[in-house]
Amino acid sequence: MKNINNKKINSDPIAEARKGKYFEQYSKEAKERIKLGVEIYNTREVLGMSQQELAEKAYTTQKVVSRIENGDVNIGFALLNRIASVLNFNYENWSNILEFSVPYKILFVGSKTASSTTKIRENVLPSETYNYQLIQ
Repeated sequence: MKNINNKKINSDPIAEARKGKYFEQYSKEAKERIKLGVEIYNTREVLGMSQQELAEKAYTTQKVVSRIENGDVNIGFALLNRIASVLNFNYENWSNILEFSVPYKILFVGSKTASSTTKIRENVLPSETYNYQLIQ
């Protein structure tokens, strides 16, 4: 009888997976789900709320909340909106999830000459972050 499988398999499964056509896309999506889950968990813990309490207030089940916090499920917009409302998500919560910094402006008061003015010009970059430049 002929041995068909005479090659030893010494490949790294992670290295093989990285060669896949959709690896980067799936990897990014998983990272986003995990960041959302961590933010929901942290906020829920700060509020002293159990998964069951959050589930009841967001009209879902404790199992779904657990799966969201573990990054195991792609959450729909309606449920995300209900959870965010219950947890009173603000800009800081969303910036932790979506990796943007909350834009702010610096106000310069005073001038050496009465005729000079200071303006702030806002440029929106392709990544939707904000860059403020001082124009004189």
